Amino acid sequence: MSVVVITGANCGIGLALAEQFTKRGDDVIACVRSNSPELKATGAEIYDGIDLCDGEAIQGFCEKIAGRPIDILVNNASTYNDRNLVEDIDVDAVRKEFETNVLGPLQLTKGLLPEIVKGGKIVFISSSLGSIEENETGSSVGYRMSKSATNMLAKTLCNELWERFISTTTIHPGIVPTKMSEFSGIRLPEDAAKGVISRIDKLSLDTSGMFWHQDGRQILW
Repeated sequence: MSVVVITGANCGIGLALAEQFTKRGDDVIACVRSNSPELKATGAEIYDGIDLCDGEAIQGFCEKIAGRPIDILVNNASTYNDRNLVEDIDVDAVRKEFETNVLGPLQLTKGLLPEIVKGGKIVFISSSLGSIEENETGSSVGYRMSKSATNMLAKTLCNELWERFISTTTIHPGIVPTKMSEFSGIRLPEDAAKGVISRIDKLSLDTSGMFWHQDGRQILW
């Protein structure tokens, strides 16, 4: 049995992860902006009112669970505010994406790092849109930039935490019909979550710092 912290666990992929982790007997600590009946039904330990753009809220959450050994941290919460071309970019929307997708997870991970156990795992739910090599269409520049930064964070942590036996990874869950994707996509959240958990289970120091598709394919940086 593992203790798993999941951000953005009240809906979509985060909710599916909470459901599947708790179903198999793991203890889930859900860090969310708002609760939901579906999340309550999982039996997870819920901390709501935590906005990843709010540094004080993140610090407060970390203080509340200080001293709790954590096996897996899943930085899942994300936002996708800008689907424009560079010439139409909304800089404020990009700033919000960086605050939510990069700086929030960075502060949360830093705050919880003392609780991550030897052999623990830190996971970032990323996107193939963050791959520089696979960018062949342009657009969504802010989101792409934020996810590239997320990938860099995971790789940097891999190098820094190697001697502490803590593994890191970024995982693309596929396009899932959720509010963030404007309900487009062909993969159900529960199927994406199953693949994500499979990647987490296989994560080790030997595969730390890599970028994976939930189906097991390695994604180019």
